[in-house]
Amino acid sequence: MTRAYRRHAYGYPDGLPGWLRNLARLAVPYPEGAEAVGFSVMYLRSLPGGEMLDVGCGAGAQLVQLRELGWRVVGVDLDTRAVELATRLHHLDVRQGTLEEQRFPSDRFDAVTLSHTIEHVHDPMGLVRECGRVLKPGGRLVVVTPNADSLGHRRLGASWIGLQPPRHLYLFSCGTLRRLAERAGLDVVSVRSSVRNAEFTWLLGRGALTEWPRPGQRPPRGWAGRRARAFQLAEWMLTLAGREAGEEIVLIACKA
Repeated sequence: MTRAYRRHAYGYPDGLPGWLRNLARLAVPYPEGAEAVGFSVMYLRSLPGGEMLDVGCGAGAQLVQLRELGWRVVGVDLDTRAVELATRLHHLDVRQGTLEEQRFPSDRFDAVTLSHTIEHVHDPMGLVRECGRVLKPGGRLVVVTPNADSLGHRRLGASWIGLQPPRHLYLFSCGTLRRLAERAGLDVVSVRSSVRNAEFTWLLGRGALTEWPRPGQRPPRGWAGRRARAFQLAEWMLTLAGREAGEEIVLIACKA
């Protein structure tokens, strides 16, 4: 179903029969499935042979998937150990340091992604401007970051996982992130909130979990898990009603 929905929403080939593809279009969206699929490709539509840059890529797990889907991938990360793992285990082109230190040529990349990176940097405006410089005209910048206006922040207060002092230096709402991208010279295509991982945000904030879940981990059963799922459903309903209540912001902007 993931493969079928990825084709439906983002154009990636799936090799599946039509009946299963149609089933997936109905089954995946509720309430986190569509967001999980979108995040797995960083909300990028298929562009065979296109070149993308992931800033803050870590050990490169997401780059591996995008490479398998036809992208030419490059990564940047500050962590020397993460860069070593990405290059040795996955044979990725990952550079150590800041984006500015790489001195990429202007107009090089078809897409640049910042997944939970912008909240960690001292100069978000400078980072977004540099992303715009290295994008080709018409290229896409995708930013995913915690949403300061989320239902989780309002309900959990100081226990909200998105705060993370002192690691998170800046937090944004949909409106402030839009204005930052526009002032950096980019055209905003869309900005909205996502309910991805809302269950775990609730569980961590209420002390039912003590660390961020491993990939593929599901919420616990029992009362804690039911309350977490109810919280995510409430958050999803608010987003359907036009409220920017999701735990993450997803901004897509392009270079004119």
